[in-house]
Amino acid sequence: MILVIGGAYQGKKDFAMRQFGIPEAKIADGTAADAQEELSACTAVCNYQLRIRRQIEAGLDPEEELKLLLAGNRKICIIADEIGSGLIPMERAERDYRETAGRTLCLAAKEADEVWRVICGIGQRIK
Repeated sequence: MILVIGGAYQGKKDFAMRQFGIPEAKIADGTAADAQEELSACTAVCNYQLRIRRQIEAGLDPEEELKLLLAGNRKICIIADEIGSGLIPMERAERDYRETAGRTLCLAAKEADEVWRVICGIGQRIK
């Protein structure tokens, strides 16, 4: 598995497409993809941080959902925004979301064969 992280609008998806030869048609969007089977058939999933939010809202455990995804597709590329930087939200639900997303992406990084951080469209391999 490959994890690509970075700030919002930093060119992570385009980087992953170029670096790993992923066609856009094989990239699921975490804002819409629901079924594990749907993601298992994809080469990559972008906006994974929003998938985590949707899992929390549905009462699911994002870490367990990540394990299920990886069990079905160890070659997937996960693309996610870093969301833990900046101001701490006042709303408890937003703080919980950031904590859960951080823990889930730490698990993804641990399981990943490669981890890339992208800034301004430039990727740097960190694992």
